[in-house]
Amino acid sequence: MKNEMNSMKVIDTESWAWFLFEHAGNLYLDAYCNISAFGYTYMIQLNDDEIEKYNTRGRDYLGELAHDIHYSVPIKEGSASAYRGA
Repeated sequence: MKNEMNSMKVIDTESWAWFLFEHAGNLYLDAYCNISAFGYTYMIQLNDDEIEKYNTRGRDYLGELAHDIHYSVPIKEGSASAYRGA
């Protein structure tokens, strides 16, 4: 039981787009991204505003957020992504 309390749980997923995780009462979005031929995932902890939008709009909002993360290219050197270091 102790390990269950420390593990992340998959709440929802959209194939080849994102995973929504919950851990210790926090929500995390892991977005699938790519730059050229290089694929990667980028995880953010949802803030209060993002959680409110998710609660209101559901999966559609998560799809838009994953899209925004992908196109902001947060791993690119010099990126001005709002998600870089989030």
